Amino acid sequence: MEKTYSFNAMHTEGEFGELLSAEGNEELKEFLENLFWIYASDRKDAFRLGQKAWRVKAYILKHLHSEPNKDQPDEQVPFGFTLDENTESTALFRLKAYIYYTRFCNLGIFLAENYYKSFPFSEEHKADDFRLALNYFMLNDRMGQCVHTGVAYKFNIDFLPRKESFYRFYDGIEDHMVQKLTVQGNKEVFSQIMERILGQIKGTDLRLYSVGKNFGQCLFKYFDPDGDWTFRIYEDVPINYIECNGRRYSIPAFLQIQETIQKMIQETSHSEKEKEEKGIDFVIDMSLFGKGRDGEETSSLNGFFKSIIKGEIPRETVATISDGEIVATQLPNCMEEYKISLPESIFLKKAYLDGAKDCVTYRVDLDRAEADKAKMAFPFWWAEEDVKLIREMKELENLSQIEKIMEKVNKLGNGISSEKNRPQDLVGLTPYCNKKDANTQFQRIKKYMEEGENCK
Repeated sequence: MEKTYSFNAMHTEGEFGELLSAEGNEELKEFLENLFWIYASDRKDAFRLGQKAWRVKAYILKHLHSEPNKDQPDEQVPFGFTLDENTESTALFRLKAYIYYTRFCNLGIFLAENYYKSFPFSEEHKADDFRLALNYFMLNDRMGQCVHTGVAYKFNIDFLPRKESFYRFYDGIEDHMVQKLTVQGNKEVFSQIMERILGQIKGTDLRLYSVGKNFGQCLFKYFDPDGDWTFRIYEDVPINYIECNGRRYSIPAFLQIQETIQKMIQETSHSEKEKEEKGIDFVIDMSLFGKGRDGEETSSLNGFFKSIIKGEIPRETVATISDGEIVATQLPNCMEEYKISLPESIFLKKAYLDGAKDCVTYRVDLDRAEADKAKMAFPFWWAEEDVKLIREMKELENLSQIEKIMEKVNKLGNGISSEKNRPQDLVGLTPYCNKKDANTQFQRIKKYMEEGENCK
């Protein structure tokens, strides 16, 4: 790098510097070096300044998704560059170069250290994915996943690549129902993915797996008391990717290159069967929007769908945010699977609300409540279904499965500290099953057990 004044060259150190130095990222590194030179070098060297400025402009125009229009200036294009000749005072241009350099480096360092240092997909493609993702955020982020103020940044939508732990609660979706996305026509692939996801969220097109990060919400909403209930725990699973041609791209990397991928699919697919074989897989967390579920801006779930595909969510029923919902066309085979009966579910729900691991004490609570039931004037207690359930709970021989589940849930950090998991809100949830009073019955049994606790 050419000699400059002693400013901090942010792009040369740490994980960020290593990614920029990787094979294939020479252009990106040169772009940042040129920005650095413009603001940090001798301002009297007008010829070289103009040369560097031309190279910066060439890089920006090369990687923009659409040509900038001089008659309609685009504030998101760095320096306001267009295809025409741009004129600006040297002092102002150098100030902007400082802002863009610092902004892009701050973002690059954050991504490198927090997401690419432990990249959850192929190590072979890490540096290339980083280049594509950073180009997307610098130049083409039309949906506002990341917004900038001066040299600072903020993520309004978190589609960043990482590993996540989550739960799959039996929802009637069988493996044979889940399908890859077959790319149709010229509509951009990401829009087609979002149309499929919106259909899943609305319940009108169930061809995806739906899992949740929020154990408490899903336990109280999706447990079906009729028969044994199955759920699975997945730990440290790579998420937020789109996979095609055997490669997983992070969401921003895919958005940067999706036009090229779409052309390739169209040019090499000559039949519906070939299109299906080149289908798109994806795993995307749809719960991390800065402004939550409702709203008109893209930083809300509803505003995002309105902006991307002109669709809206049914706000009364959609719990994507509170469930921590992740939607997917594929899930790994490595998981822990449990079958929970109705009596076990009462212990599990109470243990979750109490943040407890040891369920032995709850047997004592039942015994004491039974012994002192004459002191408890609870007319509802004599409901036949409650009596039957209490007896089944007392007859359970082993609660180790419940304790194992609680140990795992507490380890994964999905406890009740979240505002979305306040006990009074969880027990008031309406279950998504035919037996709508399931949580009402739980509250009755819970109260009965707590009477036992008060007898201690």
